[in-house]
Amino acid sequence: MFDSKNNSTRIDSRFAANFGILVLCLSFLIGSTSYAYTIVTKGGGGYQTGDWLINYHGGFVRRGFFGSFLMGVFHDSRIEIWSLYLIQTSLYFIVFGFFILHLYRNKSNWFLTILICSPAGIAFSGWDIKAFGRKEVIGYVVLILLMFRISRRKNAIISLILLLVTFLVYVIGIFSWEPLVLFVPSVILLVAKGFNDSYSQGKRYFVYFIFISTSALGLFLSMKNRGTPSQVIMICASIRNAGLDGSELCSGAVDAIGWTSEFTFEKVQSSFPLYFWYLPLFLVALFPIFYAKVLVTSKKIAVVSFLFLLPLYFVVNDYGRWFSMYFISLLIVLIATNRLPSDSSIFFSSPRFGIPYLTTWGLPHFADPNSAFPIVGAIATPLRILFHFFKATS
Repeated sequence: MFDSKNNSTRIDSRFAANFGILVLCLSFLIGSTSYAYTIVTKGGGGYQTGDWLINYHGGFVRRGFFGSFLMGVFHDSRIEIWSLYLIQTSLYFIVFGFFILHLYRNKSNWFLTILICSPAGIAFSGWDIKAFGRKEVIGYVVLILLMFRISRRKNAIISLILLLVTFLVYVIGIFSWEPLVLFVPSVILLVAKGFNDSYSQGKRYFVYFIFISTSALGLFLSMKNRGTPSQVIMICASIRNAGLDGSELCSGAVDAIGWTSEFTFEKVQSSFPLYFWYLPLFLVALFPIFYAKVLVTSKKIAVVSFLFLLPLYFVVNDYGRWFSMYFISLLIVLIATNRLPSDSSIFFSSPRFGIPYLTTWGLPHFADPNSAFPIVGAIATPLRILFHFFKATS
């Protein structure tokens, strides 16, 4: 006998997964092409590109490792800028690919699709086009590598190789962007999950010590060498001498290297009361998680991860980025530890909720206190891009 109910469930499950994959593909396409357009028209973005070009030409300074490496390897400005774009896009491709693969393999229901494709998740980097190409993507790749290691922990050699590769990426990340150390609770949890029974307790603690001490060293050196106005001038000069003449390259992240803590704190204060608009967006992002009681078995990591990232809200006003970092890192941990429910209530298991939830709102990475609060999302962002395109061509 034909089971129409089960057949309907299978169709709805496939639709949920396919819709989620479509959302993530569209987000990646918008983020990557918009960033490429910024490179073509402006020579790069002040933060999207400039942050990766910070280097040691003015002496040791926080966030300078990757830029020094990039400029040391590539000497042609066109090759350098597009090689950087390729690296950034490849890192995002890994993260987007991870979530798309998870949707595909699990024949997702709507609840899983809502979590993975949430505007606060990796789709955030497409709906706010200036959120694409940021250095926190290195942290996501580290967590994904550690998750892959968990699935290979029975093979001691492969597990060790993956651990060494992950540690190398982690070190590069920390000395290229010090807030990466705030991922350390998630990193340590996934490192621990990746050990098989052959590892003695002493070996495990040694690995924990290496990751934690490297994090502490990176944070200490970054705080001690925050950057000075004179270093900003020398870093900018090295960028210009490399033939990179983008008008914004020295006015974003490079310029911010010379900011004092007092100045950044004042910028955060001046962002209010406009920034109170972030609160309802954060609640909307967390609502499915709390409604379905996802964190019942993961309270400790959820609370500790939030407390580690909390200081960022007091020193830099990229509130959308900080929340997205928390959401994505927590989501990867939940997937890696199999703590994500495979089913949910009828309330979430329907496209009538899933489609509006994924398309009608978004999380801007930043809001200008002198302007209206930005509206972004799966509908709003493409419409705005089309509007500017037709306006420019008319």
